[in-house]
Amino acid sequence: MNALYPIRVSGFYNLSTRVFEEIKFPVQFSNFSKKMYGNFVHTFLLIYKEKLNVSYRRFVQIASENHLQHMLGIKRIPHFTTLQKFMQRINKRIFEKMVRACGKLLNLKDVEASIDGTGFSNTNPSHHYLKRVDGAKVKNYTKTLFLTDNKTKLILNVKTHPQSQN
Repeated sequence: MNALYPIRVSGFYNLSTRVFEEIKFPVQFSNFSKKMYGNFVHTFLLIYKEKLNVSYRRFVQIASENHLQHMLGIKRIPHFTTLQKFMQRINKRIFEKMVRACGKLLNLKDVEASIDGTGFSNTNPSHHYLKRVDGAKVKNYTKTLFLTDNKTKLILNVKTHPQSQN
């Protein structure tokens, strides 16, 4: 086992399955999709990757070394690009539902919460490009708001929406 990233997945796995059941997440998005990995496998691996705070390539290596595929009931861990493409394809509202369901399942009481927000740029035009289009700057960003529990630092709710200014 890798000493830097000890795998203690059982509680996390159990919570993940309960969250999936709570939000009624479909096993596959399409009847025509490959049946090799379901939505649960992709999403569980993506969330666990974020929990370990490692890159896609490093996560796939860690997951293979620790034999996560046996726990998930799959033959092998997906290639890192499979996880990247799934992340681009999945609707972000699903993650919002999962955050709310997680808070509900943990049954938190006496919550003291804070709200914070930030904006993420969707475009990053070069100075040369802006000179070519007569300096017309278009600000295009995604606004993200978080509601967090002050004691546990758990995210209770998240909202994202696109913003644009001319």
